[in-house]
Amino acid sequence: MRAAKDLLNPKWKGKISAEDPSTIGAGSNQAARFYFELGEDFVRKLYIDQQPVPTRDRRQMMDWLARGTQPICLDCREDDVRPLEKEGFKLMEIFELSGMSSTINGSPWLLTVANRRPNPNAARVFVNWILSKEGLEIYARGYGTATLRKDIDESYLKPGIVPKVNVKYFDDTDWKWVITGRKEYREKFWKILKSR
Repeated sequence: MRAAKDLLNPKWKGKISAEDPSTIGAGSNQAARFYFELGEDFVRKLYIDQQPVPTRDRRQMMDWLARGTQPICLDCREDDVRPLEKEGFKLMEIFELSGMSSTINGSPWLLTVANRRPNPNAARVFVNWILSKEGLEIYARGYGTATLRKDIDESYLKPGIVPKVNVKYFDDTDWKWVITGRKEYREKFWKILKSR
């Protein structure tokens, strides 16, 4: 599995799991991105012809992955896969597929501070700490993810997780994409689902 088109290999028909793309969420966001980058024909072949197995339960995808019933998971998250690896499952995580841009986003963690918080000073202290080298290093190690800070040791992370210098990434949290692009392509994708 080196290129996006490899997902269309007939041997994977019915063997791919995905978060439910028929509702707003990770599944439809992924489908919108496929549509945006690879076009309607690719999306139709992947989501209709390949008959991926949808679910709204991420734990179900992990179970299918562990049992081998759906050996390809389109929307598995690093924090879901890690326990399987600790249990000895041999999994191959693919962080890049030729034919698609590498991706980066702020998930699963976006810091939000309420404007009418009960203790503004405590919130300020926490925000300053979590964004410090110490705070983000603790978070990154605990969650097993990279940060945008350059002064944090990330040598313990899988190389595919760490953003590379001079690589143009598809930013799934880009404001323009979130407000207009994702919605537009998600709606185009949903029309395909309804037409089958």
